[in-house]
Amino acid sequence: MALPKEQNIIIYRGDPAQLTITLDGDYSGKEFLFGAKKDKNTTSQRLIEKLGVDISVTYNASQNKSTINILFAEEDTQDLTYNYLEYDLINITDNRTVARGKLYLEGDVITPYDGFALPEDAVRFLQLDASSGADYDLVQVRVIDGEKKLVFITLSELKNQLNSI
Repeated sequence: MALPKEQNIIIYRGDPAQLTITLDGDYSGKEFLFGAKKDKNTTSQRLIEKLGVDISVTYNASQNKSTINILFAEEDTQDLTYNYLEYDLINITDNRTVARGKLYLEGDVITPYDGFALPEDAVRFLQLDASSGADYDLVQVRVIDGEKKLVFITLSELKNQLNSI
């Protein structure tokens, strides 16, 4: 029995995509299942599952090759935060794994979460480097040189500011 084809694939997270896997032989009339998980552990949750109308097979008799196309919609990957997933493509008609590899999820620079043109009811979250502050420091917004900046302050500094009001 031949080992499954190893093929790593790159797609953009949250974008519609079509994955193409080419295999030697005639797989027309076979049913396939594409599944992806964060790792190969038996009990890890399947994060992506494609079968039925999402998978099509075309056979080229002159080359004796089958092309398997797997369609991805935006919602299949838009909420995934992993850099890559492990995947299998299984010929479920014959119960054989025919392809496997890593599905890399490339992140876009421009995302719905980057704060540009936020709706009025949206909340912006900022990432802070906690190693810049000491234990029990607070974070305060200050205008420095005409720009709003986040700064760490101590509890005693906060008390002094409140007492001066």
